This record gives sequence, structure tokens and C-alpha cells, in this order.
Amino acid sequence: MRKEVTFGKEYTGSDVVAALRSSASSTGSLRFDYVPERVYLKGQKEKEVFSNLRLTVGDKEVCVLAGEETELRGDAKYSSITLEIGEDLDLDEDLEKNLLEALERGPAYRVERAAEKREEIQKRELTAEELERIGEGEMTILALVQGEYGERIAKNVQDNGPEGFKVETLTLPEDLPLVIDDPAEFLPESVPKADLVLALQENSSAAQLIVDIVKAADAMALIAPVDSSQWLPLGMKTQIKRELSKIGIATAFPRPFCTLDEVGDPIIDKFVEFFGRPILDVKVEKNTVTGTEVVRDSPCGCGRFVADKLPGTEVRDAVEKAGLAHHHYPCLCSMNVEDDLGDTLMHVSGLQMKKTVDKSLEPIRKKEASYLDPAQM
Repeated sequence: MRKEVTFGKEYTGSDVVAALRSSASSTGSLRFDYVPERVYLKGQKEKEVFSNLRLTVGDKEVCVLAGEETELRGDAKYSSITLEIGEDLDLDEDLEKNLLEALERGPAYRVERAAEKREEIQKRELTAEELERIGEGEMTILALVQGEYGERIAKNVQDNGPEGFKVETLTLPEDLPLVIDDPAEFLPESVPKADLVLALQENSSAAQLIVDIVKAADAMALIAPVDSSQWLPLGMKTQIKRELSKIGIATAFPRPFCTLDEVGDPIIDKFVEFFGRPILDVKVEKNTVTGTEVVRDSPCGCGRFVADKLPGTEVRDAVEKAGLAHHHYPCLCSMNVEDDLGDTLMHVSGLQMKKTVDKSLEPIRKKEASYLDPAQM
């Protein structure tokens, strides 16, 4: 038996899936399951596809269809869905009625519910006391982590940052749903207060929590590096920036993290004094690297690692040695080719490190080329 559910207007597949999940969670005897997929087509942005959508009632299943299709495309528009109900499944009237009402009101209801639960923070600027404290290097940083990538960055900032940097970590769940209706359901009861949030999540689901965490932390700045476009897609980055800018929160989205430079915000720029686009001061004697000072480290610590590997290297080999050391660290940026760059972010990061060493050696090369040593003729 089939039952068509008409929405009255069109919604995207992502909205329909979110509405189904919300409906099931509000109806005690229902569970909603599906398989999320990402499809990549050459020359196009990745597509979200939701397949094998099923509502479970006890040990019975109701298959959810879009026309005759067994999947919903995230960006496609739908004005109805079809429930394929097995002959031996007897849905009582109240259950079916509640399901249909919840499905029909789903997307609009989710927006209203989220609006009710989110606390708006009034737009404000740093006070004179806060500016003085930040200027002196006294700053609390909240790092959102999910695994090795974020944990390594948080540890490097804590271990090698100035004494006034205090780093708190907030570990986010790994098994978050693809679409989060109400972020409040997945936030911890207590979010540490912070001046700056580092969003170091490792999937796009967790990225949907960033705005609410920044607000809960009462933070005044966010750095959300794009070391993988799958962890922070372009559309989501734009949405986060738009929402936070409305309430006066500064944002930076370096791509990758080790390309971060000053942005004109006192909090982010204080962080960049110590971490961001690496700056190394390479010392040379008799055409050999004798030491390397880390003026500014990479956020992950790679700059410090490379600096330790260069002493004893001949000047002509130092740039390539830096690239090799970067690879051995290892860099945790994405190995997927970025459509607009035609390159991977890991490769971009490696080239950045090589340029850093090359720039430091440039004055030495010019000095050597300015005269001839007769002893070498």
C-alpha cells in the first residue's frame, strides 16, 4: 500500500530528510534510517544523496520514496514523498496522523524550534580592558576537536604559544547526523568561555555546530581553517561568516591553516603573532645551515619540526630538505584535489613551507652573488 504525503510547497531533499528525522524523533514508536552519500562529478560541486530511506515501526519498515525513486538528492526540490507501507503493517490512525502532520510542518517547524532555542548575543566591541589584556598576550582559546588533526594543533598552541595563551579543548562527537536540525541537542551542557574559537572539526556535520558554540563561549573571534573542503564546505563557510558578522564576531578561514596572516582584528592578529603562515630565520655559515629560529610557527607545529631538520644542510639543498621534512611531519591537510586550485591542500601547504625557507635564504644568496672569492677561482 502506498500513501502520498504532499507538502504544499517545494523543499530540498536535505530539508525533507531533516524533517523526517525530526518527525521520527518526536514520535516515540518511530525510527528513521537512511544512507548518506556524496557524489562527485567532474567539473561540478559535490552532491548529497540520501538513499534507502526507511521509517521503522517496531520490527516493520516503511519505505520512503520520491516518486518511483528510492533516493532523495540533497539539492533537488520535492513537493511530496510516498510512503510504501507493507501489507502486514497496521499503522493505527493516531500514529499515521501524527506522522503526516509532522512531515508536513517539518522544515518550517525546525526553523521555528531552532530560533526559539538559540540565544542571540547583542553585537558588541572589545572593551578597553579586553583590548589591553589581549594586547599583552592574555587570551583564552577554545579548540573544537574530533581527532588527531585538531588535537595536534591544540597541543602545539598550548605548548609553544606565549605564557598568556590558555587553551581549552572541546571534543565533539564523531557520529553526528548529516543534517543537524537543532544544534542545542548536540552541544555539551557547559561550553568554556573563550576569547577565540579554533574550529578544528573533522567532518561537515560538526561544522554545523560552530556558530552556536562560538555564541555559547561568548567568543569574539573565530578561526576556522579549511584544511579539507569536506570538513568545511564553501557554502557552510559563507553561512558561518554571515551569521557571525551580524553580531560583530571576527572570522578567518585560512586555506590551509598555515597560510593565515593578519586580518585587522586584535584577537586573531594576536594569535597570528605566534601561529599562522610560518616565518623561519635560517642562519648560514660557509654555505651550510647552522641553525634556524622559528619566528612564527605553523599552527600544527610543522614549522618547528622543519627548523630542527635544516642544520647541517647545504644552502642549495635547504629548500628541498624543507619540503621533504614537511612531508615527513606529516601534514594532515587533505589529499583531495581542489577543483578551483587544481591541486591538493597538502601540496599547497608543502609549497608554502618551501617558500618560507627560500625567502629566508634570499638575502644570503644576494650577498654571496655580490662578490667573487679569488680563492675559489
